[in-house]
Amino acid sequence: MRSSIKIGLFFTFILIAIRLVFYFVKIEISEKPIMLLSMFFITASSSIGLYISKRAQRQYNTLIDDLKTAMAPAMIFTVLASGFSYVYYNNINTEYIANKLKEEEIRWDNVDNIKAIKLKNPIAYDNLSNDEIKHCHMLGYINSNTNYSSLNLSQAVQIICYEIRMQLSEGNAIIQSSKKNELVTHEVQNGFYLHLERLLTEIGFLKKIQGERLMQRLRLLFNRTTMEKDEVNILRGILTDIQKKIKDKT
Repeated sequence: MRSSIKIGLFFTFILIAIRLVFYFVKIEISEKPIMLLSMFFITASSSIGLYISKRAQRQYNTLIDDLKTAMAPAMIFTVLASGFSYVYYNNINTEYIANKLKEEEIRWDNVDNIKAIKLKNPIAYDNLSNDEIKHCHMLGYINSNTNYSSLNLSQAVQIICYEIRMQLSEGNAIIQSSKKNELVTHEVQNGFYLHLERLLTEIGFLKKIQGERLMQRLRLLFNRTTMEKDEVNILRGILTDIQKKIKDKT
């Protein structure tokens, strides 16, 4: 078991060293080489661990025993490498995900790239127009059960959003904060209510039903919307134009 721990730690250290060297020398490396290298290290650690165990073996072992021996260093490497990947994207290279999203945006703006994607997978994209495909900033693949590979759209969106959220940090500006518009003050909103009441009085609408009760209901209606200053200005502009039209006709 001690040799398994040493082998797992050894290959983990090599992987971490490679990723940090590429990061500090400003050489961007994609996930595919890292995945292939990790697969190679898993295979190598299993093989070396099993070889060392066989050399020191003094009695016959079953197939299950050999599998356990081979899997031990591979499991140690997998757990440590996965933990480092989480720390790497959240605390070291926090701009990686943002840069990838920007690259995909540029890629999807090219019509030739969209045509090439359609040719690679005509079954999936034949029924989609170029404009519809352009809304997809990135092609994603969810490794689901092979017996039920089709996910509901809401489920797929939720999984992708969760994965992106896990990669975000406070210093990562993938998602920009929404612009805070100026909310309407009590005085401005009350002026809108008085304006509306004057117009409804002019057209005789308040005389048909209980005017005071109606205005109370209208106030409650607009109060629930939390109106902004620009929105109130638009509404008052509409009311003013209606009043002008009424005066022109009279």
